[in-house]
Amino acid sequence: MNGISVCGFALSTLLVSCATTPVIIENPVAAELAPMEKPVVVARRVYQMDLLTGVEESIDYGDSQSDGSYMAIKSNGCTWTNDGDLVAPATSWGNCGGSGQWGSGKNINMEKKGVLWPLAVGNKISYSYNQVDAYGDKKSKTKMTCKVSGTANIEVAAGNLDVYKVECLRRKDTWSQSRVFYFSPELQEEVKFVSRTSDEGINRNVELTRVEPL
Repeated sequence: MNGISVCGFALSTLLVSCATTPVIIENPVAAELAPMEKPVVVARRVYQMDLLTGVEESIDYGDSQSDGSYMAIKSNGCTWTNDGDLVAPATSWGNCGGSGQWGSGKNINMEKKGVLWPLAVGNKISYSYNQVDAYGDKKSKTKMTCKVSGTANIEVAAGNLDVYKVECLRRKDTWSQSRVFYFSPELQEEVKFVSRTSDEGINRNVELTRVEPL
């Protein structure tokens, strides 16, 4: 895959306050998007701009296995595995967030209902699973629902793109987290991701800048 270049954004333009809502302007698409098939994960290095810190990060992805699962490692050393769903919770992770109980762990007893891929407006899926922390303690059921809420044309670090918007809501006891994914059929990549939690507000706001083969 050829590198995807940044489109000359100034850093001051890229930085977005945690309190800003919405975090991106969504314009209508010029033409209806065809359903987007789930991309096959291939070995590559994905660069993202963290809009909360102004620091560019990278994630190395390995080729997907025969069952679709893959492994990834972030530039800060955090690693995780995923079953290939792309928006589903990680199946396991390590060295993420220090040495606390959730620095590593896994999600087990994963149950899914519904269909998300190929992306089409209205498609939805729900996940139910148990989290196991670094000490082996199993927590109560966590639930997450995701829906393809619409299409939009957005301006991100990788360019002006037509995208599918996938909104997810994760709940555990009184805590909740929203996740918003923007997928570009043209680039076959997730080009923006925003996460908010009930206790922190916006804690993740990143945009794709470029992709390099490994």
